[in-house]
Amino acid sequence: MEIQDFASLNERVLLWLNSGHCPEKKADNARKNLLKYLQYLQKAKQQEAIAHFSSLVQVPKFSDAMGYR
Repeated sequence: MEIQDFASLNERVLLWLNSGHCPEKKADNARKNLLKYLQYLQKAKQQEAIAHFSSLVQVPKFSDAMGYR
């Protein structure tokens, strides 16, 4: 995947988290998968994609995603 693909995926993930559409009974699995995605980016040395994700979570547009627990 190219950085543009990761950037698009990052935004989609955060938009989904921000929307509150995840059913509570699936929240633990979603959190685990988010962690696996971020670990994959690290293992694949996709530093730009990690930086992009990190910068997005600081944007007010995604403030609800930051409360994702």
